[in-house]
Amino acid sequence: MTNNEFFEIYKQHILRHPVPGTTLPRLSLIRCHLLPLFGDEDIGSTSPADINQLYDIMQQNGYAHNTIFGAYAAVHIYFKLAYELGYIATNPAPLARVITPDTMRTRRVNSLSSFPSDYLPLTIFPSVK
Repeated sequence: MTNNEFFEIYKQHILRHPVPGTTLPRLSLIRCHLLPLFGDEDIGSTSPADINQLYDIMQQNGYAHNTIFGAYAAVHIYFKLAYELGYIATNPAPLARVITPDTMRTRRVNSLSSFPSDYLPLTIFPSVK
Protein backbone atom coordinates (compact mmCIF):
# COMPACT_ATOMS: atom_id res chain seq x y z
CA MET A 1 0.00 0.00 0.00
CA THR A 2 1.34 3.42 -0.93
CA ASN A 3 1.30 6.50 1.28
CA ASN A 4 -1.31 8.01 -1.06
CA GLU A 5 -3.58 4.99 -0.52
CA PHE A 6 -3.08 4.96 3.24
CA PHE A 7 -3.82 8.69 3.41
CA GLU A 8 -7.44 7.93 2.45
CA ILE A 9 -7.71 5.51 5.40
CA TYR A 10 -5.99 8.04 7.68
CA LYS A 11 -8.34 10.79 6.52
CA GLN A 12 -11.45 8.69 7.23
CA HIS A 13 -10.13 7.73 10.67
CA ILE A 14 -9.11 11.24 11.70
CA LEU A 15 -12.42 12.71 10.52
CA ARG A 16 -14.34 10.09 12.56
CA HIS A 17 -12.32 11.08 15.66
CA PRO A 18 -11.81 14.84 15.27
CA VAL A 19 -9.72 16.88 17.67
CA PRO A 20 -10.83 20.53 17.62
CA GLY A 21 -8.21 22.81 16.12
CA THR A 22 -5.87 20.05 14.94
CA THR A 23 -7.76 17.70 12.62
CA LEU A 24 -7.78 19.83 9.47
CA PRO A 25 -4.24 21.22 9.94
CA ARG A 26 -2.88 17.68 10.36
CA LEU A 27 -4.62 16.50 7.21
CA SER A 28 -3.28 19.50 5.36
CA LEU A 29 0.30 18.99 6.59
CA ILE A 30 0.31 15.35 5.47
CA ARG A 31 -1.32 16.18 2.12
CA CYS A 32 0.93 19.16 1.36
CA HIS A 33 4.30 17.97 2.69
CA LEU A 34 4.55 14.19 3.18
CA LEU A 35 2.59 12.99 0.15
CA PRO A 36 4.41 15.05 -2.50
CA LEU A 37 7.69 13.48 -1.36
CA PHE A 38 6.65 9.92 -0.52
CA GLY A 39 3.08 9.48 -1.78
CA ASP A 40 3.87 6.88 -4.43
CA GLU A 41 6.21 4.90 -2.17
CA ASP A 42 5.11 1.86 -0.20
CA ILE A 43 4.20 3.03 3.31
CA GLY A 44 6.38 0.28 4.79
CA SER A 45 9.45 1.57 2.99
CA THR A 46 9.33 5.04 4.57
CA SER A 47 12.38 5.30 6.82
CA PRO A 48 13.38 7.61 9.68
CA ALA A 49 15.87 9.20 7.24
CA ASP A 50 12.97 9.98 4.88
CA ILE A 51 11.10 11.69 7.70
CA ASN A 52 14.21 13.70 8.65
CA GLN A 53 14.50 14.70 4.99
CA LEU A 54 10.93 16.03 5.14
CA TYR A 55 11.78 18.25 8.14
CA ASP A 56 15.00 19.46 6.47
CA ILE A 57 13.20 20.37 3.25
CA MET A 58 10.55 22.28 5.18
CA GLN A 59 13.23 24.22 7.06
CA GLN A 60 15.20 24.95 3.87
CA ASN A 61 12.00 26.24 2.26
CA GLY A 62 11.56 28.71 5.11
CA TYR A 63 8.55 27.22 6.88
CA ALA A 64 7.85 28.57 10.36
CA HIS A 65 9.05 26.60 13.37
CA ASN A 66 5.47 25.92 14.45
CA THR A 67 4.59 24.56 11.01
CA ILE A 68 7.50 22.11 11.12
CA PHE A 69 6.56 21.13 14.67
CA GLY A 70 2.98 20.60 13.47
CA ALA A 71 4.26 18.37 10.66
CA TYR A 72 6.25 16.41 13.25
CA ALA A 73 3.07 15.77 15.26
CA ALA A 74 1.03 14.92 12.16
CA VAL A 75 3.66 12.49 10.84
CA HIS A 76 3.82 10.72 14.20
CA ILE A 77 0.06 10.23 14.31
CA TYR A 78 -0.03 9.14 10.65
CA PHE A 79 2.57 6.40 11.07
CA LYS A 80 1.28 5.39 14.50
CA LEU A 81 -2.13 4.69 12.97
CA ALA A 82 -0.55 2.75 10.09
CA TYR A 83 1.32 0.64 12.63
CA GLU A 84 -1.74 0.09 14.87
CA LEU A 85 -3.85 -0.96 11.88
CA GLY A 86 -1.15 -3.40 10.74
CA TYR A 87 -0.14 -1.68 7.50
CA ILE A 88 3.51 -1.38 8.59
CA ALA A 89 5.66 -3.70 10.71
CA THR A 90 7.52 -0.90 12.50
CA ASN A 91 6.75 2.75 13.06
CA PRO A 92 9.59 4.88 11.58
CA ALA A 93 8.45 8.16 13.18
CA PRO A 94 9.83 7.62 16.73
CA LEU A 95 13.23 6.78 15.23
CA ALA A 96 13.41 10.06 13.30
CA ARG A 97 14.86 13.26 14.73
CA VAL A 98 12.79 14.77 17.51
CA ILE A 99 11.35 18.15 16.57
CA THR A 100 10.22 20.49 19.31
CA PRO A 101 9.80 24.25 19.34
CA ASP A 102 13.08 24.43 21.31
CA THR A 103 15.09 22.32 18.83
CA MET A 104 13.78 24.42 15.95
CA ARG A 105 14.69 27.63 17.80
CA THR A 106 18.21 26.28 18.48
CA ARG A 107 18.71 25.39 14.82
CA ARG A 108 17.54 28.90 13.85
CA VAL A 109 19.95 30.57 16.30
CA ASN A 110 22.81 28.42 15.04
CA SER A 111 22.02 29.43 11.45
CA LEU A 112 22.32 33.09 12.46
CA SER A 113 26.03 32.62 13.22
CA SER A 114 26.80 33.55 9.61
CA PHE A 115 25.47 37.08 10.11
CA PRO A 116 27.93 39.96 10.59
CA SER A 117 29.03 40.59 14.15
CA ASP A 118 27.19 43.92 14.27
CA TYR A 119 23.87 42.21 13.49
CA LEU A 120 21.39 42.82 16.29
CA PRO A 121 18.36 40.60 16.49
CA LEU A 122 14.96 42.15 17.11
CA THR A 123 14.54 42.86 20.81
CA ILE A 124 11.17 42.52 22.47
CA PHE A 125 10.68 45.29 24.97
CA PRO A 126 8.45 44.89 28.02
CA SER A 127 5.21 46.78 27.89
CA VAL A 128 5.25 50.29 29.29
CA LYS A 129 2.71 51.01 32.01
